[in-house]
Amino acid sequence: ASAFNSLSKRIQEQIENLKEERNEKEAILESLGAGVVAVDAKMRVLYINFIACKMLGIVRRSILDKPFGAQGPKVNQELIQRSKSLLARCQEQGDILTDALVIGQEKKTYIDLIAAPKAHGTGAILVLQDKTNHYKVLEMGKDFVANASHELRTPNTIIKGYVETLHDIPDMDKEMQQEITEKIKRNCTRMENLV
Repeated sequence: ASAFNSLSKRIQEQIENLKEERNEKEAILESLGAGVVAVDAKMRVLYINFIACKMLGIVRRSILDKPFGAQGPKVNQELIQRSKSLLARCQEQGDILTDALVIGQEKKTYIDLIAAPKAHGTGAILVLQDKTNHYKVLEMGKDFVANASHELRTPNTIIKGYVETLHDIPDMDKEMQQEITEKIKRNCTRMENLV
């Protein structure tokens, strides 16, 4: 009876340790800024974090322990289908696969999908990363370069026109030369300020 009680106590401690470990792993996965979905070999959802639920437009309890997929007014069917396809292909090929998706017309959302197979053909893990801010920064950079080049081109064109005028009319009166050189100087200062 003593040995049985001791064994029971050790088993209970093991169960508690496993629960703590599971809770810690779930806390880590929930705190990530990316969506995480784990499926078994038959594509049944074993785990899904809050971010993935939000991105896919699904409720956690409606998908856990069920085949990957969902219906409903808020469900992002395109993202579900691409995710499901990527998970299936990564399990078939036994390799990490990636995909990218742009959702929306006016307000675009850029999502990177990464699927990795689990060991021994036991399923796969899907990571959904929202890269919208990254693409916004790239767009802002492109816009800045376009605007800066336009703003620099304008005074450059003005200066070039006045220099050509001075070159083409060498015997221009001093007052007109003074006015033109002042405009050239102003536009040079404008370019310096822009730079």
